[in-house]
Amino acid sequence: MSDTSNLCDKFRRSFNRAIAAEICKPEIFSNPQTDFSRNRNLNLLPVISISYRADTRSISASLPQLHPSLSSASLSAISQARQKIKSSLYIGVFNRMSQGFRYLDTERFKSYRLLAVDGSELRVSPDGNDLSTYGGSKKGGKRHYFHANMLYDVLNHTCVDMVLQPGSEKNEDSAFLDLAERVEDPNVIYTCDRGYECLMTFHRLDQSGKHFVIRIKDESSATSILKHYPTPETEEYDIPFDVTLTSRNNKKVKENWDTYKYISSYPKHPEFSNGVTELPLHGRAVRFKVKCGEKESFITLFTNLSADSFSTDDLKKIYRLRWQIEISFRDLKRELGLEHIHGRKKEVVIGEVYAKMTIYNMNSRIRNHVEKRKKTRLWLERAVKRKTERKIDFTFLMAATRFLWLQLDRSSGMKEPIPEQGLLNFWNERQNLFALIDREGKKEKAKK
Repeated sequence: MSDTSNLCDKFRRSFNRAIAAEICKPEIFSNPQTDFSRNRNLNLLPVISISYRADTRSISASLPQLHPSLSSASLSAISQARQKIKSSLYIGVFNRMSQGFRYLDTERFKSYRLLAVDGSELRVSPDGNDLSTYGGSKKGGKRHYFHANMLYDVLNHTCVDMVLQPGSEKNEDSAFLDLAERVEDPNVIYTCDRGYECLMTFHRLDQSGKHFVIRIKDESSATSILKHYPTPETEEYDIPFDVTLTSRNNKKVKENWDTYKYISSYPKHPEFSNGVTELPLHGRAVRFKVKCGEKESFITLFTNLSADSFSTDDLKKIYRLRWQIEISFRDLKRELGLEHIHGRKKEVVIGEVYAKMTIYNMNSRIRNHVEKRKKTRLWLERAVKRKTERKIDFTFLMAATRFLWLQLDRSSGMKEPIPEQGLLNFWNERQNLFALIDREGKKEKAKK
């Protein structure tokens, strides 16, 4: 058995054990005394599998592929059964798998983990009993959605954590701080786009010892924090940014906008209490030019990383790597089905999101493992020499393994293993990944 197959088998066994451990907890059910306690047409494991395996817009189209008992049940019965399982089950499985395989995430940037934070809207059907999902959308107008704030390891391509907010309660700043507080590792650099620009957020992160690189509005913007700050006449610069955040808007502050920043929302911040009216903020403002095609523009970053340890080029690399979280949202939505949430209740939605993140991380870690193999590296180097961009097909990988994580074996303590149904016999075809690569290589040669 190859080392890739060994890793896949290890994932499968750990996944089975994680589910077995979580379903033993009575608190995962809404009513532990009655839920799934009697023989019914819909048993526990097939219902759990829906969140991991449904990937089409219509859940009824996915049911024939999941379990025989699901194809004969009505959609209302399936919906009621899913509501009996709390999201804590899926969160527990996600945390167990993340902790168990964190040793595989070895990539660092100068000994630091690079964690990106970004948000994306997950559209849901309206729930008559909870209209908090109805809120203003970035796409214009109002609609029902959850705002998913994800913490993502951009170097190891894995989802680390998630904060889901109903559309009407969207608050990216508070979500970012919640995510940062949950991370105990001090050697972390957080990177975000302009949606997370907030002076009080910068202050709190700096005071708690968190490192960050966050894009801010350019100095040409009317609402930029650099608007009244003295900056060089050069187009590009890397300068210290030292100001005082204040809750007072008196004459002294108005005459010294270059050194004071008035926080109009100070009553909401506990830092401005017990007579405290001024808070120091120290960092760096970095501005550089980027070119996309024939168009040129400027990017401005704010960071509390020291110039001695991190140069301007380092900050450019860190921010450029942030784009990986955008790609991960695309894969989660298009390839794993989060574009179409199969539920209305908040608990069902949260459970499905964590289920898909669990599947994503397993597949991503397998891809990382395959890409590090000597055979794959040599193949990729040859592809580069041929001036063709090649990479491991992530879509194929997810299709090849999605249905097989739910093959619960009897050794895990489960009484009800889910049949494979001959969908994709990945375990018997150990070299499927490289077979795909070879086939694509032959097609390319044939074209030439």
